Amino acid sequence: FINQLIEEMMILANICAAETLEKGQHNCVFRVHDQPDPEKMDHLRELAKALEIPFAKGQVITPKRFNQVIDAAAGTSSQEAVNDAILRCQARAVYTLDNVGHYGLGLTHYAHFTSPIRRYADLLVHRRLIAAEKLGNAQISLSRETIEEICRHICETEQTAAKAERRTIARMSASLMQGQKDSLLEITITGVTHTGLFGE
Repeated sequence: FINQLIEEMMILANICAAETLEKGQHNCVFRVHDQPDPEKMDHLRELAKALEIPFAKGQVITPKRFNQVIDAAAGTSSQEAVNDAILRCQARAVYTLDNVGHYGLGLTHYAHFTSPIRRYADLLVHRRLIAAEKLGNAQISLSRETIEEICRHICETEQTAAKAERRTIARMSASLMQGQKDSLLEITITGVTHTGLFGE
């Protein structure tokens, strides 16, 4: 319960920071999350149909609707496959000065504010708030173009880190599986694509 309370307070702080800067017409580094890619939704629809989970084409897809699909698969052998399919059809969250809202959280205003020690985007929001609210001597004033370039760089490095993590997991998995050559293993198929299978 305490963790959920802290999470909720952090989200509210992030919303408040974004709303304060936007209301004052100040540059704000938003954390935005666009709507899911319609093409990627087809795989999820096929999976839901196979599992007899209602998920018809033409429905307005909201985060709440995704949660209903997750709940329908909860506790079944297909739970992981459904969770993975939902993750795969989601757009990537990015940092930008153009606010399109955060689809995944169902929010219209959202910035990262609560971790200025570990995320540079949060530090940019802190500095902008300090200057906007005249809370101190903010010496750093960046142009819109500079902030946009920083946002692009942050997104690229975030992506690079995620790819490095996936490669590391793949290499460790391959290393562990090398000793299992010619062995029969029980696996659970968690996803199917044109290029192969995902399994655990």
